[in-house]
Amino acid sequence: MPSAVPPPVSPPRPTRLALLLYPGCMPGGLFAVADMVRAANLRAQRTLYELVWAGVDLQPVPTWQGPGL
Repeated sequence: MPSAVPPPVSPPRPTRLALLLYPGCMPGGLFAVADMVRAANLRAQRTLYELVWAGVDLQPVPTWQGPGL
């Protein structure tokens, strides 16, 4: 009786995280989260998390005392 060979295991798909930009937001916290996600991916030596910057539309979002993102 031949032994059963398990199928190859592919790595799980990255978890997608959306960072929401809204008019008047303070983006410093969002940048900190983005830095931590990048560090986690670098530490794991693969993409665990995928970041998506989200807004209402494709127009730049004016932030609090800062540039539009």
